[in-house]
Amino acid sequence: MTYYIEDHGETIADAVDIGDGNGMHGHDSFTAEEAAEYEHNSRDGWEAGWPMTITLVDDRGIESRWEVDRESVPSFNATPAS
Repeated sequence: MTYYIEDHGETIADAVDIGDGNGMHGHDSFTAEEAAEYEHNSRDGWEAGWPMTITLVDDRGIESRWEVDRESVPSFNATPAS
């Protein structure tokens, strides 16, 4: 399974391999979320604009497009000031 992000100027020729399908379910939201997580962690996706549209491409060349958003949950910790 591969994916590419058209909004980043990528085409199918630029598709990134996200594995042999281990843990992937094909053209479904879970696989799109896995691709988004890979994009975020391995390709500087934390700097990207979200939501983004991810195009999944299976071994037969069949494409499916998914809009994936990223949740941001800030955490704040307070300690007594001196």
